[in-house]
Amino acid sequence: KLQYSAAAMRYAETGHTRGGTGIVTGGGAGSVGAGVGVGGAGAGGAGGGGVGGVSVGLPPELQTFVADRARESAALHSKLAAFQSSEAAATKRWGALQAQLREQGEALVRMERRLRLTAKESSEASARLEDQLREAEIQKKRLAE
Repeated sequence: KLQYSAAAMRYAETGHTRGGTGIVTGGGAGSVGAGVGVGGAGAGGAGGGGVGGVSVGLPPELQTFVADRARESAALHSKLAAFQSSEAAATKRWGALQAQLREQGEALVRMERRLRLTAKESSEASARLEDQLREAEIQKKRLAE
């Protein structure tokens, strides 16, 4: 919240809303501080100033400055909310991608195990066939003699 306590002590007038900005000015002679609020939020001065806006009658150029800063602040808050929402969505997507990567990694490990097992079985079967072929050739030579 912006505080203009020195200006608040010098200027005091009854409250009115600055057209189109949603900033309330005024608050009475007892106002000590000035707070800026957006959309009804904010606090007035310590001495009973208006809630939800600038609580004292500031010079027009200062009122314009405060109104501009309030609009900029609201726009920045809106952008921040959008960025936070985007960040949350990106974080969620990143988590999903990491989970998918883990699943695919586990599937790859299972496939490699199956491939090694199949290669081992194939190698053993090939060795058995070679043994059988040698046995058959030995039998064939015996029969030929």
